[in-house]
Amino acid sequence: MALEIMQVLVASSSHVSKEEAQLFDEFNNIDDRLPESIGALLRWDYGWIFYIGGPNDCGDLTNLSPGLAGVIQLAWNEKLEWVRLDADGPVLENIPTYDW
Repeated sequence: MALEIMQVLVASSSHVSKEEAQLFDEFNNIDDRLPESIGALLRWDYGWIFYIGGPNDCGDLTNLSPGLAGVIQLAWNEKLEWVRLDADGPVLENIPTYDW
């Protein structure tokens, strides 16, 4: 049996705006208020993990904060389809962060 291994970009949750963090925290899996560029979302006490597909799978990034858009673009550049934003995750160089 061949194992399938999934890679995930891990970054600090400080890369999302306060408004995005509130939206992610309020998401209840039947709500369609997620930005178009995010296909699925799981949340826990210290952040979120979400599916972003590829640039052709999801919508554009113009409706996102520059921080979140930068994280997603970096993941796409690395051919990754999942992002984990974590309170203890690394702050990514040259991508905006927010104090909230």
